Amino acid sequence: MAEETLPANRPPLFDRDALRAVGVPIVAAGVWAVAVSREAIVETPLDPLALVLRAVALGLTVRAVLAMRALFRRARVWSRASRYALVLGDERLLYRRPGGELAVAKDDVIAVLERGHWGERDGRRRWSDVYVVRAPGADPPWLSLPPLFDRSPGELAERLMRWRGPLPAPETPSYPAPSRLASKVYDDAAAGVVPDGGVVIRHGRGWLARGPYATVLLGVAIAEGYARVGPAGWEQLGIALPTAVGLALLAVPLVWVLLTRRAVAPRHGVALVITPAEIIMRTRAGVLRATFRGLARVRIERKASWSVVEGYHQARTLVIERKQDEPIRYDEAFLGAPAEVVVSLAEAYRKGVIPRPGGHAEPGGPD
Repeated sequence: MAEETLPANRPPLFDRDALRAVGVPIVAAGVWAVAVSREAIVETPLDPLALVLRAVALGLTVRAVLAMRALFRRARVWSRASRYALVLGDERLLYRRPGGELAVAKDDVIAVLERGHWGERDGRRRWSDVYVVRAPGADPPWLSLPPLFDRSPGELAERLMRWRGPLPAPETPSYPAPSRLASKVYDDAAAGVVPDGGVVIRHGRGWLARGPYATVLLGVAIAEGYARVGPAGWEQLGIALPTAVGLALLAVPLVWVLLTRRAVAPRHGVALVITPAEIIMRTRAGVLRATFRGLARVRIERKASWSVVEGYHQARTLVIERKQDEPIRYDEAFLGAPAEVVVSLAEAYRKGVIPRPGGHAEPGGPD
């Protein structure tokens, strides 16, 4: 077939998520107004209710800054849409973007999918990334496309899968024998040596959003109020309040950092290693492995959650179901790749789609 160029078009900038982000600064301003009014009524900066309101307002301010940052990035892509294009040829996909061009051979595409769950989507256009999952050899093993090239991200994913065509898979997949020393495979991957025909998923930073920020923000509010009381008030308050502030600002975050570091230190910056035979992870208790021969399926589990930084959101967990053993759960917050990408890779190995003959993807990664 001749090359087909999909020119970029601007989808709606303000979808449901963007409107929610715009609302955060408005709510933050309202809470700040209530907090200041409460303090003016009671005429003390250390009123318990006023302090709680200030802590909530601080948290909303942080969330508003992060939301506006994400919206700015979206608007930047939206405003430069004319500089993006997607070219589909007989042998490759060419992604043109302001930072340059990236080519991916057709034979190296093993899946194309949109972020999220089908049941959570409505018929309206939305801003959602589309992931082109690539065969072993690419680092990182996926390409992230903005939703600029079709009427919706879902339709773009379907178009690209039709372009890719069916992936040949054996009726009865055969798997190589698992490594006798899974810990060595893992250590080699952490040192930068990717196993033959395998993929290494690095550790992510999403877990940073789970810190004890509510305690820290309350400590900041108390410290700010304490500073405004002045020397005369300090003598009456004594040492109890400064001690509480110190615990909130220093001790609690320090304990959290130490405990989290203790949990992630054995991973050496690697979330998981996928070889043609198995999936390998490491915890403080030792190495966990799930062979593809004994793998039932890999899926994403979702549950409602809330945090100071993210607000209400869907916390997602990668669930590796084994046929004759307990499932392994891995929080997406610790993954350096979208959970959908990991699921696609694992399923491709399990079905025997990879390893397979084919080309080699050119280096590159998410935009």
